[in-house]
Amino acid sequence: MFGYVNVFADELKIREYNLYKSYYCGLCKQLGKDFNQFVRLGLSYDFTFLAIVFDGLNDSKPVIEKEGCIKHISKKRPIIKNNDGIEYAANLSVILTYYKLCDDIIDEKIKKSYLLRIPYKSAIKKINSIDKNIFKNIEENLSLLSKLEKEKCNEIDVVSDAFAKIMQSIFSFDERLLNFGYNLGKFIYVIDALDDIDKDYKNKSYNPFLLKYGYDNKEKILENAQFLLMYTLSKLAEEFENIKFYKNYEIIKNIIYLGLRQKTDFVLQRRRNCNEKSI
Repeated sequence: MFGYVNVFADELKIREYNLYKSYYCGLCKQLGKDFNQFVRLGLSYDFTFLAIVFDGLNDSKPVIEKEGCIKHISKKRPIIKNNDGIEYAANLSVILTYYKLCDDIIDEKIKKSYLLRIPYKSAIKKINSIDKNIFKNIEENLSLLSKLEKEKCNEIDVVSDAFAKIMQSIFSFDERLLNFGYNLGKFIYVIDALDDIDKDYKNKSYNPFLLKYGYDNKEKILENAQFLLMYTLSKLAEEFENIKFYKNYEIIKNIIYLGLRQKTDFVLQRRRNCNEKSI
């Protein structure tokens, strides 16, 4: 479900890219500090984006220090420390990764997920800084999403709406971000469903596109997915333009207009290539 929200590095200035990596490394360190070393394996750029957006709404200068890590032993790297946005993103990373692993166990009986869930089960007990209403909304919409998937709902709009509301809850720390988070969530669900068509067909896993159109109606799947992706990206851009960011503006803009579009074009083209091979 995650792995689609990233920068288009070629269009970022060096200092902007270095700052972006500082948030990423800061989030990695925060996960280890607040929870345990194993949950750092769930680190993703999606939650780095959450930290950058959260922190961009205030004008305080981030604290950056150089530290070493296991992955980069030979050279210390700049990391952002003592940052509310990173702390918030670390908590949400643990929550959503834990529930995803639980979902994998229930739906696909993935043996690896049983082992991976163990460190998250202990980590989730340490979460105490997330607003109870946010936690409640996430749990309720995850439950709804699971229900729709079990019922084999074939309407991508309905199912993606449930996931979009999860992302809306995650971004509800500021009411200006509610629609922003919603459209980002819708985009993530749709692109993930499109990207997983072949894998889900092979594994007989749930996928609303397959239930709606069938595996052989590939052009219709592509047509519907492309429309939804372009629409949600345009709505996301509209919301972005209405939000005042005190910092990180260029990084966020790069992700919204270039990073997400690059990922969209990549997935759509890969789908077209698969369609052509099957003709």
